[in-house]
Amino acid sequence: MQLKSPCLFLLLVVLFSTLLLSSRSTSEPLVPEAEKTSSFLMMNDTCTGSLGENIFEDGDFGRGATNILPNDPGIAPDYSYVTFGPPQDGSYTITNATGAWPGLFPTWIDLQDNSSSPDGYMMVVNASFSPGVFYRQQITGLCENTLYEFSADVANLIAQGVTGHIFPNVSFFINDEEAFTTGNVPQTNDWNTYGFTFITDPGTTSLTLSIRNNAPGGIGNDLALDNITFRPCGPDAVITPVGINFVCLDNDPVTISAEVFNSPFAQDFIQWEISTNGGQSWSVIPGASDLSYIITDFASGTYLYRFQLAASPENLNNDKCRVLSETATIIVVPLEYSVTDTICAGASYSVGNSAYTASGIYVDSLISTIGCDSIVTLDLTVVPDPNIMADISVIPPACASDGTGSINITAVRNGSPPYEYQLDDLPPQSQRSFNQLDKNSYTLTIRDRFGCSGVQTVEIPVPPALEVDLGEDISLALGESTVLSAVSNYQNLQYQWSPADVLDCETCSRPNLLPLEDQVIVLEVTNEFGCTATDSIRVVVSKDYPIYAPNVFSPNDDGINDFFTIYARSNAVTDIQKLMIFDRWGKILFERSNIPVNSEIDGWDGFVNGKLAASGVYVFVADISFIDGVVRQHAGSVALIQ
Repeated sequence: MQLKSPCLFLLLVVLFSTLLLSSRSTSEPLVPEAEKTSSFLMMNDTCTGSLGENIFEDGDFGRGATNILPNDPGIAPDYSYVTFGPPQDGSYTITNATGAWPGLFPTWIDLQDNSSSPDGYMMVVNASFSPGVFYRQQITGLCENTLYEFSADVANLIAQGVTGHIFPNVSFFINDEEAFTTGNVPQTNDWNTYGFTFITDPGTTSLTLSIRNNAPGGIGNDLALDNITFRPCGPDAVITPVGINFVCLDNDPVTISAEVFNSPFAQDFIQWEISTNGGQSWSVIPGASDLSYIITDFASGTYLYRFQLAASPENLNNDKCRVLSETATIIVVPLEYSVTDTICAGASYSVGNSAYTASGIYVDSLISTIGCDSIVTLDLTVVPDPNIMADISVIPPACASDGTGSINITAVRNGSPPYEYQLDDLPPQSQRSFNQLDKNSYTLTIRDRFGCSGVQTVEIPVPPALEVDLGEDISLALGESTVLSAVSNYQNLQYQWSPADVLDCETCSRPNLLPLEDQVIVLEVTNEFGCTATDSIRVVVSKDYPIYAPNVFSPNDDGINDFFTIYARSNAVTDIQKLMIFDRWGKILFERSNIPVNSEIDGWDGFVNGKLAASGVYVFVADISFIDGVVRQHAGSVALIQ
């Protein structure tokens, strides 16, 4: 036997070195109790060998016909459950698609449940402002002293390319002990799978899984969770021959073999299984517990084989402790086929190199690629095209591109049921309804049981997309204000402006803007149908802090330049914190605080101690406070003329 990973083998040997032989008890610990500090042994990596069946069936959140699960599943102790989307901060919901929500945040992605089922659910979480647990469940039916792999799919709901948003950061806890942390979940517009392995302690048959969001809420930190799995993990269990294998009905016996690589077990115990329904269910083959199994009795059909693998007979009988090999498929080709079928006029039925288009009974001799001789008898009936037609009802979407439109087929005429329905190039389906539509025109194809088809064009009246335009970016001087307005193709809108601290009204159609710094102003409008649109503009605030101080004044009481003060744009200055006048030797002649800007009477009148100062040049220093909190000091000289 060739070892695929010597390092992994040595690690697993150490971990399992205290396992007893097949006659020993499975409750003996893998690691001495004195060396343990937690209720499980972490290994950090995902399973590199074979896995068993998932023992945590609730981890995919189930499935349902409605977009949002109507009942609170009670799985998030620190969060509230909502039955609408998108959830707000500190709440979560169970849904099959975020794209079906009319009010989906513009920064969120249109994400579907991470499975092949269109009705599968996922958990969508809008993080609380404080980190906390958003998922907690107890898992039972575990086996002691067993290596398990945990895995989960996590998606960052913020779209790729969006900046300035917090990344989700998630930790997984087992029995309130941190086992694994994702780090920042990237903005990939898709699912990311995280996992780790751990070994249960002796006597451990259940545990509590908790998932904690480490990052704070606010802008971003929105995530989706799906496909939480717990599986037994073991060595590589390989079956040969691999893949799909064809044999003839009169074939010699076929041997399939089990190979186990990197096994830490003292002895490998196996049990062969067979499935005759494509893997939907499996049956144990009695007595088939050797490394090889010989197939001697052939009957036409498709057979799947695999083997169970465990460290002991007890574990082999417990589906929570054993792992499963990969699958080998044996297809037994029959000697004779009898086929009865009906096709629609204009179609053909192929048998080997022959194609038949008329009703009749046909016999063909075939030799398959593996050399099996077969005789095919075809009883073919060709029916005329019945001109299939459908009665259709249409529900238009409330908003353009919101995916709330639907096409419902109320009746089908002229064909032979059951019917298959296909919309454009989407996969065919048996349901009569198509939802989450937002285009104007679709091609509907209906096929009956004989392959006859009818094609119709279905028009959906899609409303124009709601648009809003704030115009060009704005440049203002400090202290200047302006009235904002928007142009839209809809009337009767609701307005929501932000940020609120620079506007006199958040919900007005024309708010007054007085910015103190450069700002990005965002407007979200909502029409009467609940459709939303956003636009933004950048406001640049010029801060030249203009100040004017005269260089001469004449306090002769003639009403002209009788006072000295500081002048500036009144809408940019709060006040003059302090104005001081000095003579040429530095003596303070005048000092006053909190002077209104441009107020001459509050300035210096030229008098000192009740007497008019002598003509000459004096020095002034002024501290001016502006509305953005900046204080500028301005100094200079002024000539007093009597």
